Amino acid sequence: MVAALAIALGVAGCGTQATGGGSGDFAAAALSQAKQQVMDASTVRVVMRISDGTGMGVPGEVTGEGVLDMVQLSGRLTYHYAFNGTSVEALIRPEAVYYRLPQPQDGKTWVTVEGITGDALFQGMDREALSASLSGFSTMSEDKSAAGGNGERRLVQTITLDELRDSTGVAQEGTLADKLLGAMDVTSMTAELWVTTDRKISRMSIKYGDKMTIEMSDFGVALGDVTPPPADQVLVKQAPKA
Repeated sequence: MVAALAIALGVAGCGTQATGGGSGDFAAAALSQAKQQVMDASTVRVVMRISDGTGMGVPGEVTGEGVLDMVQLSGRLTYHYAFNGTSVEALIRPEAVYYRLPQPQDGKTWVTVEGITGDALFQGMDREALSASLSGFSTMSEDKSAAGGNGERRLVQTITLDELRDSTGVAQEGTLADKLLGAMDVTSMTAELWVTTDRKISRMSIKYGDKMTIEMSDFGVALGDVTPPPADQVLVKQAPKA
């Protein structure tokens, strides 16, 4: 859910062309091209770091990495949990999310929870909504003190959650995004775009206060097989009651 939330709150297109002269023009052009790339995008590589997942029911630091397909509402992610040193593979499908069990249970190697589906995780994440969400970062500026490797230029902007809601309609009260951000006590976000010397957006990161960082890159990367596991290999559990 965290990865899906991150994409929902703002995706930039990696590999797009950014044109323009001065710093302001350059930033505006880069953002415009990023929004257009979202309209053409399908897959994206995601790396996330959550400083404390207690608000989401997981103590301590959580990291995750993998590839998501925003069109097919599917993906593969691997989560790493610092509190017990374990890793869990997640296979996302529109109809369900499957988690590989560390040890077989009752002859089953996967588990799924009723009600947790790719459709639910990606709700409201059509490409039009994603492109619109980037409008919340409409005044990005260049930070010339933080040039990246190989001459990359960094564009950055911090906005409050209220500003994001007012300008884009994203994370409105009662939505999944609003609930997750509220659980982590997030009130502001900082977006970064890294632009290469040949005017391509190489990567993007979004920091949610000091709680979570999401990095995105490699639009168009191969997702791999997302065929659901055989039904006789899946342990089905009911969602915990609120």
